Amino acid sequence: MLARGARSPLPTLQFGGGRVVLRLFDDLEHRSAPDFEESWRALLRAWNLMQFTSLEVSVTTSERIVEAGGEPEAATPQVAEAGPADGAEADFARAMPEVHELLRGVRAAGLPMPIVGFELMDDRGRIVAEAELAWLQAKVAVVLQGRDADRDVLRTHGWAVLGSDARVEEVAAALGERAEG
Repeated sequence: MLARGARSPLPTLQFGGGRVVLRLFDDLEHRSAPDFEESWRALLRAWNLMQFTSLEVSVTTSERIVEAGGEPEAATPQVAEAGPADGAEADFARAMPEVHELLRGVRAAGLPMPIVGFELMDDRGRIVAEAELAWLQAKVAVVLQGRDADRDVLRTHGWAVLGSDARVEEVAAALGERAEG
């Protein structure tokens, strides 16, 4: 991802509050670069990660800055609304409806809550597989129906993979087996 760094050391951010501005360098020169798509994906990943924090997250682009008069301060960034503090309702909102019942069951059973919308990346930061739900430490994933390529890649990387029709008991068993092994 292309970024502009400060010329002096940045103070430590306190996650009780603060502001983060993400900028996509999308002028013609950058859009025609071979790594532009990866820059775009990196910006989206960063935005996805930060939008559920207590930080004020803004997103802008080079084109938007030019349209606003050429200065970053002149651009009115789009502000992402922060999600609920506990994250549980945010998980339901981000998850596909096919796994809502499973998420409710996981929570009711007292199992650890998974990451919603997990992306497995290779050593170059490229997304090689996606799972709707993932328990990182146990390497257990729930993949939506029809995502056979993702299922295969995850298994190749040592993940236990369940379908979106999995029952809570299957998740609990997979988590238990992985914790023992």
